[in-house]
Amino acid sequence: MRMSIKMVVEISAIEIILGTEASLVLAIYRPSGEADIFFDTLEKILNVLSGNKRIIITGDFNINMLNQNHSNTQIFKQLLYSYGVTPTIMEPTRITATTKTCIDNILTNYTEYEAGTFPNHMSDHNTTQTITLKWRSTEISRNYIYKRVVNEYTLSVLKEELKEENWDGIWEIPQENVDEQWNSFLESYTEHFKYACPLKKIDKAHNTKKLLKMKPNEEQINCKKKLDILYTLKTFNQSYNEDYKKVKREYDSILRKQKCQVYKGKILTSDNKSKSLWQCVKDIKGAESRESIRLEGNPKQIATDFNHHFSTAALELINRMRDVPFTHNIERVTEKLIFRQITENEVLLACSKLKNKDSCGIDGISNRVIKSSIDLILQPLTYIINNMLTYGIFPQQLKEAKVIPIYKKGDANEMSNYRPINFWNFSWRKIY
Repeated sequence: MRMSIKMVVEISAIEIILGTEASLVLAIYRPSGEADIFFDTLEKILNVLSGNKRIIITGDFNINMLNQNHSNTQIFKQLLYSYGVTPTIMEPTRITATTKTCIDNILTNYTEYEAGTFPNHMSDHNTTQTITLKWRSTEISRNYIYKRVVNEYTLSVLKEELKEENWDGIWEIPQENVDEQWNSFLESYTEHFKYACPLKKIDKAHNTKKLLKMKPNEEQINCKKKLDILYTLKTFNQSYNEDYKKVKREYDSILRKQKCQVYKGKILTSDNKSKSLWQCVKDIKGAESRESIRLEGNPKQIATDFNHHFSTAALELINRMRDVPFTHNIERVTEKLIFRQITENEVLLACSKLKNKDSCGIDGISNRVIKSSIDLILQPLTYIINNMLTYGIFPQQLKEAKVIPIYKKGDANEMSNYRPINFWNFSWRKIY
C-alpha cells in the first residue's frame, strides 16, 4: 500500500514480530502547509491498521500539539483518539528565540508506555523523543491488576456527573435508617465514580522501577552538549580522551546534585515526610520486592485461614496472660454526653484536613477523589452524619476493611510471620 505523496507526506514503515505479537512502526514527515490531504492519508492508514495491529507512529508532523485552539491540532487529536491512538509527547520539541512548539511526536495505541524527551544538538529541533513500551508476547504468562484512572480530566468528569445528582433516594428513607441512607449515598457516588474513572489493566509481570524524573537545567544541558561533542571527537581522535573524561566527571557531579535536589523536594513537599524519606531510601538502595513470596494452595482457603488467624490472634494472646487483680477509685460519670448537630462548613473543614493520598479501601475511593468533589456532596453527607449522631448508629459498611497480610521474616508458610495491614474506607471514616 503506497501512501507517500510528494511534498505532502512522506511515510516509511517496518513490521516487528516478537513471539506471537506483531507491531508496525511508521515514520512520517509532513512539510508545513495544507493539512487536509495529510489527514485523509493518515485516516486511511489508521483505518487499515489500528484494528488489527499494535502501531507506533513517529515523526515530524508540523502540527503544534501545545496550541490547543488551532484547528489542525483539534482535527489531528480527534482523528487519533477516534482510532484509539494517543500522542505521547506534550512538551516542546523545537525551541527558538521566540517560540516553543511540539511538532514532533510519537503516536501509539499501546496503553502501557513511558515517553519523554531529552535534549540534543544533532538537528535544528532541540529534543529527541523516546518511548519505552511494555511489550509482552502472548506466550508469556501475565499477571494483571486493575486500577482506576484518576487524573484532572476524570475528576472533572466526576464533578459534572455529581452536579446532575439530586440524591432523592436519601431524603425518602426514614431518618432513623442510617445504614440504608449511607448505602444509598455510597451506591450513587460509586456509580458516578466508576463511570468517570474507568478501570485500566496494568501488567505486573515485569514491574519495572520507575525512573526518577529530573527536569534538566541550563547547566546540565550545556554540559551534555559539550560532552556529546567531545564523545564524537574522541571517536576519531584519541587526544580528546582526557577532555572527555574531565567533562564526564563534571556531568556526573551535576546529575548527583540534581538528584539530591529532587529527592529533597519530594520529602519537603510530601504530606507524609517519614514515608517519603523511606521511599527515597528504597529507590536509592534498590530494595527487593516481596511480591515473589507466594503461599501454596487454594487462594480462597488461604484467605479464610488468614482471616481466622488474625481474628483470633488477639484472643489467644489475652488467654495466655495471667490474671492481675485490678481495683480503682474512679467515680461513675452520671452526666449525659449530648452531640449537637453539625454544619456543612464543619464537614468541609474535616475533609480539607485529609491528606492528598491515592490509597483507598474496599470501595476504591481515595482522599484525593473525595476532596475534589466534596462541595457537591456536602448536603447529603451532613444530613446522614446528623442522623447518625441523633440515633447513635455508625454505618455498617464503614466498619468493614480490606486486610492484606505483609510478610515480615522467617518461614513464609507460617501465618504468624505475617502482619495484617487494614485498608478501611478511611476517607469517609475520617469525615465521620
